[in-house]
Order: sequence, then structure tokens, then C-alpha cells
Amino acid sequence: MQSVIQHTGQKSSDTLFLHVYAANSGITKQMLYHDDGLTYSYEKGAYSSINIRYEAQSKALTFDDIINGYRPHFTTIAIMMHGFDDMSSTRINGKITSISKQRVSFMKALSNFDPLGSQANEGTIPVQVIHIPYPTSKTSINW
Repeated sequence: MQSVIQHTGQKSSDTLFLHVYAANSGITKQMLYHDDGLTYSYEKGAYSSINIRYEAQSKALTFDDIINGYRPHFTTIAIMMHGFDDMSSTRINGKITSISKQRVSFMKALSNFDPLGSQANEGTIPVQVIHIPYPTSKTSINW
């Protein structure tokens, strides 16, 4: 996810939010894809992709090497860890890094006239957040 924008000409913040949900077992694989979102430049190679792998039993999240090298404007990825046991730190490429805790909401009042009103802002859930620089090479996170 990215921060809210009103139109494609507007830039989002420099942080990309990746939501990871706890599982007891299994391996999940996803691909993170970026292009400029405006032109057909991707047809000429102006795009990038990064394969992401979450391994539940080994408690690992891996970002593989970036493919193609297009660099989006994001400088940071905030990994929002949902439903995981309480963690005080994690290892990013073997280096111990702290984890922050915050509450997030997927449902906010759309306007003053939202039928749910302020109740829409009450549905927050706790998450643990790992901040990493936007990866350009293999990045391994273990907890």
C-alpha cells in the first residue's frame, strides 16, 4: 500500500507499506512490481520487480534481488506485521534492528457526513512495524 493520493499525477509519500499476516506454516510468495504508472515506458524495460518470500515456520521474510533496476520514488518499506507474537527486535541481513509498535486502521471516516461518523476511526488494530530501506539487493529479515 502507499499513502492516499487523489490522482495519478500526485506523488505518494516515500514509504511503501507492506502488510504481512502471521501464519503457522507454509511459504507465501509475492512479486512487488513498479513502473512510472503514467506511460508505456515499461514496454521498453522501465519497470522493476522484486520477489518476496514469507516462510512462516522459519520466521523469515526475504526480498530477492531487484529485477530490471527501475527505481520507484519510495525510499523506505514499512513492514506491518499483523498477528505475530510480541517481538522486541529482528535481524535484517544478520544485523539486530528494533521494531516499533503502533495501531493502524483500515477504516477512517470519509468525511464529516460519513454515516459511521467518528466510529469509523475507532477500529484500530495493533501491529509491529519493521522499517527497511527500499531493497535493491537481497534482503533477509528474521525474527
